[in-house]
Amino acid sequence: SYHAARRYDEAAEAYGKAVGLAPQNANYRTTYGLILGLAGDLDKGLAELQKVTGTPGYKDAIGYVNLGWIYRNLNKAPESIAAYQKALVLDPTQEQAALGLGWAYQYTKEYDKAIAAYEQAMKIDPKDASADANLGIAWCNFFKRQVPEAKAYADKAAAAGRSVTQLKENIEKLEKALASGAALTEEQMQQAQDAQKAWEERNQKIESANNALRSKNSATRARAARDIAGLAGPDAVPPLVVLMQSDPNFDVRIAAAQSLGALGPAARAALPNIDGML
Repeated sequence: SYHAARRYDEAAEAYGKAVGLAPQNANYRTTYGLILGLAGDLDKGLAELQKVTGTPGYKDAIGYVNLGWIYRNLNKAPESIAAYQKALVLDPTQEQAALGLGWAYQYTKEYDKAIAAYEQAMKIDPKDASADANLGIAWCNFFKRQVPEAKAYADKAAAAGRSVTQLKENIEKLEKALASGAALTEEQMQQAQDAQKAWEERNQKIESANNALRSKNSATRARAARDIAGLAGPDAVPPLVVLMQSDPNFDVRIAAAQSLGALGPAARAALPNIDGML
């Protein structure tokens, strides 16, 4: 239930107890390793999953899918590729493995291989995989400087609800450069790729902070209040207002108020709430 509610620190605690009671249960340990990563403890999650997948005779694809995700978030693309490939050998119907393989290949700039992996994911599960796969293919075509294809797949990803603002801005820059007879330099393309990775990492951190706001641990909620203000800026005002007004722990309410103050004019919308608190 904690996992479904994205309260990952509490989910990790519960799964840790389950693993302690049944250390031979590979399914518990596989999920435990992933949740540790989702809770922000990637190194501990990696160690757990390495133990599981290193067990003689282990042949469960999901363990390697989770391992690939951990490696990917540790910026270890070659190891991530190997894990996802192993998962697909064990179970060719694992669309998450194919999607992850696409992103991992993208990090190593093997764009044709990435596109093939994304297409494989869509063949496996068109309904669930298409949105992320189309977004990945759009980025790959951008990095290959293929503007029409990048635009087409970006539109498909947008229609499926994915944010493509940053992608379309980069496509427009590339299109203008090509139209003027110039081309974006390798350095500029690398900057675009770095910006894309930074954007993904920021979103992951924001999601992690949002999840931490729901923790039962007051210290975790207070830390999340400070984190989300720095990550999300003005978008953090609504959840910070809720914390400031209703959290049962006053240390958390103080942290939320201080975080609003740290935002300065960006938190102007919270002034009536702050007045009410006073």
